[in-house]
Amino acid sequence: MECNNDVVACKITDFALQMGVKMKKHLLNFSLLCILCLLWIGGCKKEEGKILVKVGKTTLTEDEFYNFIPPMYMGTLTFEQKKELLNRWIDTELLYQKALEEKLHKDSQIKTKLQQMEHDLLANEFLQRYITRSGGVDEFEIKRYFDEHKKEYNTERRIAQIVVTSESQAYEIFKELKQGALFSKLASKYSIDPSSKYGGVMGYIRRGDMPNLPGFEDAVYLLKKVNDISEPIRTVYGYHIIKLLGWRKAAKKIEYNDVKESIANFLTLNKQRQSVTSLLSELREEKKVVENYNLLQ
Repeated sequence: MECNNDVVACKITDFALQMGVKMKKHLLNFSLLCILCLLWIGGCKKEEGKILVKVGKTTLTEDEFYNFIPPMYMGTLTFEQKKELLNRWIDTELLYQKALEEKLHKDSQIKTKLQQMEHDLLANEFLQRYITRSGGVDEFEIKRYFDEHKKEYNTERRIAQIVVTSESQAYEIFKELKQGALFSKLASKYSIDPSSKYGGVMGYIRRGDMPNLPGFEDAVYLLKKVNDISEPIRTVYGYHIIKLLGWRKAAKKIEYNDVKESIANFLTLNKQRQSVTSLLSELREEKKVVENYNLLQ
C-alpha cells in the first residue's frame, strides 16, 4: 500500500479524501461549521445585500448567508433547512456576543484554540483545493484496469482479519502466526474489529467492494493459496493482517459497464491519495522537518 512508509501522510490524505462523503451525510452540520469558523476566525468582510437578520449591532446579509453554503448544495436546500441554518446562526451569534461581554476572547486558552482552528481550517482548505487540481482519469485507464482485474471482479474471496492500532503489535502478531499460532485465537484476543467475535472472519468480498481501501483489496488478491496470510497492511482503521479462507465464483458475472463508474472513482481516489502523499513528502524535505519522537515516550 502506498501509504505504508508514511503513516501520518496516510491518515491526513484519507481524511481529506473522505470529507466529500461526510459532507453529504451531515450537510447541516458542515454548513454550520463553515459559518462558525468563518465568523469566529476571520472577521469576514461585510458584503452588500439585503439583511436577513440583525443581532445587536451585527448583521448577516443574504449574500453572506449563501456564501457559507457549498455550491453543490446551493439548489438543494429546502426553505426549512435554510431557516434552521439561519436560526443556528442567530443562536451562535447570541452566545458569541455574550462570550465577548465576558471577555472570553482574551483568555489565553481560548486564544490558543482559535489559532488552532484557523490553522486547521486553512490547512484543510488548501488540501481540498490541491486534491481538486490533481484531476481524474480517462476512459483508457478505466478500461485497462478492468481488463487487468476482470477475474477478480468475478471471484469472491472469503477472508478473516486481525486489526490493531499499533504497527509494532501487528508485526508481533504476524510473527506469532508464522510460528503456528491460531489466527482465530489471536483475532479474538487482539483485534479491534467487530469480526473479532467470530475469530476475525469477515465473509466474502470481491474487487470493488472496498473502493476507499485500495491497499486492503490489493492485499486480499495477492493471497494465492487458502490459509495464506498477508503482512500488516496500513489503512485509516489501523493495521490489518488478512487471511485467505477460500474463494468462489461470483453468482452474477460482472461486465465493464457494471463497474465503470466505481473504477473511475477508485482510480481517481488512488491518484489523489498518491498526489497528496507525494506533496507531503516534498514539503517535509522543503521545510526541513526534524522530529523528536523520543519526547513522546
